[in-house]
Amino acid sequence: MKWFRRQEEPTTEVSEQREFERIRMILGVVCRQRGEDFNIFTDDVSVGGMRFVSQHPVYVNEEVTLFVVLSPESKPVSMHGHVVWLNTEGERQFVGGLQFNELSPEIEKRWAEFIQRNRSDSET
Repeated sequence: MKWFRRQEEPTTEVSEQREFERIRMILGVVCRQRGEDFNIFTDDVSVGGMRFVSQHPVYVNEEVTLFVVLSPESKPVSMHGHVVWLNTEGERQFVGGLQFNELSPEIEKRWAEFIQRNRSDSET
């Protein structure tokens, strides 16, 4: 199976149709795909997904599990999603978009609060 399929990033028209507002946020995340764990970094996030950068190949249209630390006092939260698009930038850098699968109400609430809290911090 081919791990990379060049796709264009969503156009402005698609961005305007998004259900959730995207917030610029750099965040280290552990990603698990095909049983392998590797690090990715977010470029922007929303309640429904994220744009990410990885130096590890990522497979389009396949499921991923993300482990995200929402506070220093808590264990990482597990969130499931799938890679919607992926492009290469340079020799071994991959930029992609990830959409969350249905999050539990508790995880979605904690993730939304985390985004809001960090958004407020970056605006001050």
